Amino acid sequence: MRAKFGLDLTDNERAILIAALRRLVANGAQLRPFSKEILDACYKAAQEFYDETSAKNPKWKAIYEPWKKFLDDEHQWFRVNEQQFDNYMLSVKKS
Repeated sequence: MRAKFGLDLTDNERAILIAALRRLVANGAQLRPFSKEILDACYKAAQEFYDETSAKNPKWKAIYEPWKKFLDDEHQWFRVNEQQFDNYMLSVKKS
């Protein structure tokens, strides 16, 4: 999953980021999710970029189209299994 999002962090790097996040919260930072409107706009812009790039760049299209199919299939698996488990774990963990 980490590589899928370009977040291939080492355990040490991840520990440093978690500690920094805890310091921010301890000093009053409020963590809030992006609104649906922001996420919708980002998604739309990304899809437009992918479509435009596919139309202009055959090498991109040759990689993007099979990857997109894989991602669509993976999202179905994620909805059935991974998301349910993640939601459960987040609901039982206090911090």
